[in-house]
Amino acid sequence: SRNRDLHRLQLPVHFDSDLGAWQLEGYIAPGISTSSNVMDDLSGLASSDDLIVTGRVRLQQTRAGRTWFAGIAYDRRFGKPRGYPVAGLEFDPGSNVHVRLAFPDPGVAIDISERQSIQADIYPAGHQWHVVSDDLSSDFDYRVEAWRGQLTWRLPIWRMLGLDISAGYEFAREHQLSSDAGIQLDIDIRDQWFVGIGFRMGAAPALKTHGAWL
Repeated sequence: SRNRDLHRLQLPVHFDSDLGAWQLEGYIAPGISTSSNVMDDLSGLASSDDLIVTGRVRLQQTRAGRTWFAGIAYDRRFGKPRGYPVAGLEFDPGSNVHVRLAFPDPGVAIDISERQSIQADIYPAGHQWHVVSDDLSSDFDYRVEAWRGQLTWRLPIWRMLGLDISAGYEFAREHQLSSDAGIQLDIDIRDQWFVGIGFRMGAAPALKTHGAWL
């Protein structure tokens, strides 16, 4: 009696501004996070519970080749809508190496040629969907908590078109949902390997699961 498919569609809009010694940058990403039966009939079944807005804004300053930044994010990466601080340091210990020491998503990128690179990241990989049962008689939030270690190979295809091939490991996984009997379930899920593929235009950043573009 439950709809088993979950969907998320977001359209991120990036912005940045020069504030003298500081730079302001971020994004806002409105979208929909819901079950497939609602997705099939958005005009008739969608409600405000299906709509989401996530985003991040940060101030940064570069000194002696090191970029310090701090800001705030609001999204569902920890399994439910919440705001949290972001802060860290970015620097290049070598001509082809970029290091990001940051909360909650540290990482390192290595350029292996002018247009190819390898990127390693650790980040929270949770999300929350609004789910409506097949008979439309009930609804509940489906929440996922997890962390991911991800390795991404970024390479060109043609002109401005690029390809991202990813593989990694998802751990500390937990699912929270309602059973067919209406009982709230909180379930630990075993760790899992994963692979992914994505296309991008130009220098677009690598996409991480459930939306994180900075």
